[in-house]
Amino acid sequence: MSTSKQSNSQDGSENARRKKDLLPQNCDWITKTLKETGRVRRSEFNKHVKQEILTEGATREINEKTLSSDWSIASRCVHAVLRSLGYPVTIIGSGENAEIITQGGFTQQRYANRFFDPEADVEQKKAIGNLVAQFLKRVDDRHVFLGSGSTVLHIGRAMKELSDLEGPYRQLFWTINVALAAEWAEQSNPPVSRLLIPEGQLRTITYRFASVREPKWFCPIVVVSADGCYYDERKGVASLFANESSVAENTNLFMNRAVDCVICCLSSNKIEYHKGRGQNAGPPIYSPNDTEVEKARESGVKWFLVTDGMPKHPEKIEALRKKCGWNVVTSVTDWNQYDRIPLDFG
Repeated sequence: MSTSKQSNSQDGSENARRKKDLLPQNCDWITKTLKETGRVRRSEFNKHVKQEILTEGATREINEKTLSSDWSIASRCVHAVLRSLGYPVTIIGSGENAEIITQGGFTQQRYANRFFDPEADVEQKKAIGNLVAQFLKRVDDRHVFLGSGSTVLHIGRAMKELSDLEGPYRQLFWTINVALAAEWAEQSNPPVSRLLIPEGQLRTITYRFASVREPKWFCPIVVVSADGCYYDERKGVASLFANESSVAENTNLFMNRAVDCVICCLSSNKIEYHKGRGQNAGPPIYSPNDTEVEKARESGVKWFLVTDGMPKHPEKIEALRKKCGWNVVTSVTDWNQYDRIPLDFG
């Protein structure tokens, strides 16, 4: 009996030492994975711990009870620390389905403000991000400019997910999106190996460029976003706009540097026309038929408005298509309108 008690005591001491030694490593791994992907599933954690044990050459088996305890302690520690720092971290599910998630990711929370809110219309922005990320992956012989805005940040996140599956993007990228650049720089395997930042003045309060010097270069593909869409019911005319004049100026500047195509992103609920409601319009963003982009239009530049779906009331969409000249993209098959590069998305 005494021998059995002694053996149990030794096992308990060994488990306690193991937990103490592994806890910092487990917490570091969970935190790192959260930064890169925004979520950690218990099944992924179990796989990681087992792999670490094999790497260390340990001979004893780690059972499910031990793994469950390791997950519970490490995930709760990370959750408590990150919540105290203001990150929106949540533990959801139970048992094998348990996971810890951060809504919007570390970088999005850090740079969020009233002009840059990645959590607003998040599902729509994710859908747009996936559409654009897939397109850019299939035209990787053409360099790309990525504009400011939280929708473009979601494009960057979708590019990261796609690059994890299909490999990094090969083309060169410019950007003035500070949050996007920061997020990619923090990742161990970002979708691109380098980013070019145009010369300009950064407004530190909003993390956006107050002004950008007109570049000497032209870019095959320019990706930007809008903050809203104004519709004049009497004239049947729609126009895109930004919330800040500096954003509109910078957006228009780079749209005029496009060689092959301009991609402008806007969630469907912001396109939606609510009849009878007052509408506000900010500084305008160029449309394909504007005289300011006449040279680009005549040179054959394609103009795409990418959104997550058709609004219930199509007035604005029809005006954007017929009066403004936008090609509207709501699915991957719509990219086949880009006839310079025939694509088969299957």
